[in-house]
Amino acid sequence: MLQPPTPEVDAHAAIADAHTKLAEARTKLDRAKVRAKLADARVKRARAKLAAGADLGADNPLEIEQFYANANRRDAHHERSEAPSRIKLAEARARIVEADSHERAGLFGSAARATGLATQLADVAADPDASNRYRNPAWPPFNATQAEAVDLRRITRAREAVLLRRCSWLHLDVRVQQADLEGLVIRVGTRRLSRFEWRRWTPIDGGEHEIVVRLEGRIVFHQSFRIANEHGSASVLVDLLPKPVELAR
Repeated sequence: MLQPPTPEVDAHAAIADAHTKLAEARTKLDRAKVRAKLADARVKRARAKLAAGADLGADNPLEIEQFYANANRRDAHHERSEAPSRIKLAEARARIVEADSHERAGLFGSAARATGLATQLADVAADPDASNRYRNPAWPPFNATQAEAVDLRRITRAREAVLLRRCSWLHLDVRVQQADLEGLVIRVGTRRLSRFEWRRWTPIDGGEHEIVVRLEGRIVFHQSFRIANEHGSASVLVDLLPKPVELAR
């Protein structure tokens, strides 16, 4: 018996479909540009003939052909412009599905992070050229995909705020020499922390956790800790600075 597709499968299929539509829009735009260019060339030749005294008739079909070719080119251009927003919107929905799964499992830190990524993706979908025009109520979105992204961003921001109030938090106080920064890798469980998350409070799931710090591939710090599933907090000091040498008296 065939099982119905899961939300995760549907989300990944939507992303693949958005990428396919982007490729199709690019092809359509390229073809429309070629047709418009050919129509423009034919109109120029016809106008040159008219200037030379040739009679093309009262109704010049080349002018009509140029009009429709340019219209098709504009339509293809709009479709091509909308395609990247569709991809980011599909990726944002995939993150929402991921957040739903984490929340059902009681992993509120992971749900908050996934929802935050959905907000970022929806923000890019709503404002693909980073012009900030869509953040101004006086400038409505240009197309339906961007308008949908604006609505989705509003929803994910509200949901993220609820999850961030509910989840537990981890603070890492990382002290390391500047020369060792590039080779330093910090993992909490299987998740690698970005440098942005060092010395900051970051959402974390409840339960047992293990912090492993590697420098140039070798383990230089290791610590386990437990944190509550909701409203908990933990602070860990990762001190990798060289210890001062005591001089003999």
